[in-house]
Amino acid sequence: MSSDRMLFLASERVGAGANLISRDIVRFGTIGRIAEIETLPDEMARVRIDGIQRGKILRLRRRNGVFEAQVHSIKHRRSKLSRAVHKEFDYAMNLFDTYMEYCDAAGLPSGSFWRCSVDPKDNLDIWCDIIAGNLGSAIARTKRQTLLETLSPQRRIKLLGSVIKEKIEELGKNPEVLNRVQAQRQKARDEADQAKRQREVEITSKLEKLKKEILEVLKLPSTRPKSAALRSVAEFPMMPIRDTVVLPLDQMPFVVGREFSVAALNQALATDKRIFLAAQHDAKADNPGSQEIYRIGTIASVEKTLNLPDNHVKVLVEAVQTGAALKISRRHGHFRAKVEFVTELERPSPETISALSDTWELVRDHHLTDADQQKLLELYHSDGPLECIRQSMDMMMAARKSRS
Repeated sequence: MSSDRMLFLASERVGAGANLISRDIVRFGTIGRIAEIETLPDEMARVRIDGIQRGKILRLRRRNGVFEAQVHSIKHRRSKLSRAVHKEFDYAMNLFDTYMEYCDAAGLPSGSFWRCSVDPKDNLDIWCDIIAGNLGSAIARTKRQTLLETLSPQRRIKLLGSVIKEKIEELGKNPEVLNRVQAQRQKARDEADQAKRQREVEITSKLEKLKKEILEVLKLPSTRPKSAALRSVAEFPMMPIRDTVVLPLDQMPFVVGREFSVAALNQALATDKRIFLAAQHDAKADNPGSQEIYRIGTIASVEKTLNLPDNHVKVLVEAVQTGAALKISRRHGHFRAKVEFVTELERPSPETISALSDTWELVRDHHLTDADQQKLLELYHSDGPLECIRQSMDMMMAARKSRS
């Protein structure tokens, strides 16, 4: 093993004997890096290797009992994929789940599906390789090798779906396997229905508890500021967020990936750890303009960060209070916002904080839309927590009625 922990992984040819020679090795394989080694009691070793990229052997020799290869590395072909290719990928993903079911019913090893932190929407070729690499020995080695040697992402994704479908059809010809799959699915449906009923009971109980909490909170004096003199303006690094709304006095984990968002996060960490979070009008916009971001947002404190392997950052924030962006600009590679907020804000009572915590949990349980959550945020900013809780109850009751 070299000092950089790099290896080239290649398959043996079908029919190769125990004493391998150069021509027994397939020339196309994977360049990998050893991530972890575990010594087993029988003097064997379990090794975890991270695959980096494809490679082709230019020269191979065996010296001192070890194969040494001169390898030509093959870079990923990154190109914009069509909508049809995205559909092919979704099809392959769904087939993979079915394939795992059939392998389990047939008692065949199906591999273990390792998740990765990259977004499938933007990295279909990487996800395709992850699925292909975890098909297990149920898929013939020659077919897995063909997937490895298919360089075009479009062709590889289509081929992956065909290979999995062919194996499912083969396994499905066995009546016993088919019956086991159907029994597994029925069991899963029954368990899901039971969990759903249990969850409905829990949500109903929490709603009743929340109603009682609100009655107690209503007896307390209002904490809403009445003087405009208590308001101040300051500038914060700002992060536009999508697919979620950070609500006041709540803790929220999420993953940051866009360069301008990571830059804003780093700026907050370099100062007082405060950052202004505001939702985008359109969650699909990768590069929103200042006019595409809501003005009412949340001033939050960055509590924890964790760097992920794909240059993304997992962050935990605690929402301190709401604020209104008077001006949003973009400088030094990230957004900044001039925010008006209350400087001498009296912290809500423990009863109010408890009621808010239950409210936000139920809001997410009821899957209220981002637009509805943004309305609640704006209501909290203008009218305070009690009115926000009242409106939350109405929205959740309407959502329950709609579902039932």
